[in-house]
Amino acid sequence: MLYNELVHKIKKEKRRVERKKSMKNLALIGVGAAIGSIAAALTTPKKGEDLRKDLKHTYKDTVDNLKVKADEVKDQVKTTLDDGKSKINNIKGHAVDTKEELKDVMKEKAKDIKDDIKSNSSDMENKFEDAKKSIKKDGKVVIEDAKDTKEDLYKTIKDVKSDLK
Repeated sequence: MLYNELVHKIKKEKRRVERKKSMKNLALIGVGAAIGSIAAALTTPKKGEDLRKDLKHTYKDTVDNLKVKADEVKDQVKTTLDDGKSKINNIKGHAVDTKEELKDVMKEKAKDIKDDIKSNSSDMENKFEDAKKSIKKDGKVVIEDAKDTKEDLYKTIKDVKSDLK
């Protein structure tokens, strides 16, 4: 995400610099044309009336050229904005799709975990029951062995008593 934001900011800054350059170039063209026209008009040997007409025509031509260049820059900016909006909409669409895919994957993983827990829980219950049965069975065997040992011990004690008499 951070990488995409950085790339977006870099592209945005490039577009801003390009627009600024275009506007600067447009202004320089206009100023250059005006200076050139004035210099040409002032250095030519013409009558005042002809000179004013020439300046007026040059001024109108320069203004018309500036309008044309301004319209071109305006169209370029509009195109850039439209492209940007289109790309943003595409990114939004991909983000929504990715979100839905992640949501589905997470639901599936949660279901798998739940199933594993259920499976392990029933396995644990079965093992617990088996262990209980085994303890009961082994407990009975131990009790029987203890009884047998007790009886053997009583017999041994009786035998020892009778040997001592």
